[in-house]
Amino acid sequence: MYEEVSFLTLDLVKRIADEYDWPEAYHLEDEAPDGVCMVFPKSNFMFMDGMNGDVEVGFLPQDTNFDRPLTLLQAMLVFLPLSERTGPLYRFKNATPFQTLENTEIGVRNACDLMSTHLREVILGDFSWVAKYPEAEASLRK
Repeated sequence: MYEEVSFLTLDLVKRIADEYDWPEAYHLEDEAPDGVCMVFPKSNFMFMDGMNGDVEVGFLPQDTNFDRPLTLLQAMLVFLPLSERTGPLYRFKNATPFQTLENTEIGVRNACDLMSTHLREVILGDFSWVAKYPEAEASLRK
């Protein structure tokens, strides 16, 4: 059985996250083998290896108080609905559908772009968007 190698490390997330202007100080926690948690005073973002070489970012249940795990992409349905998007969500695109160092760097950078641009209130602890998520999710089914 083939096992993909993870390139998602605390050092990689720190190197890329340090390029961004955050509204609060953060620290990183190594949650291997699950990923790396970016911890702000009132919010947490869990960076994890995703499918096909992607990086996924999830919210911790204690932050959202939602009945199931939520991800950055689900939050973007509230903050930047599909009907309002004029281009791709991510600035950078993976070169291959495999877990590579380059794809992991791209995934972390894309997540940091979205978080620092659209989720500044969430970083500061405002999770009011979670109540709006079910309606945004339902709009996908129409």
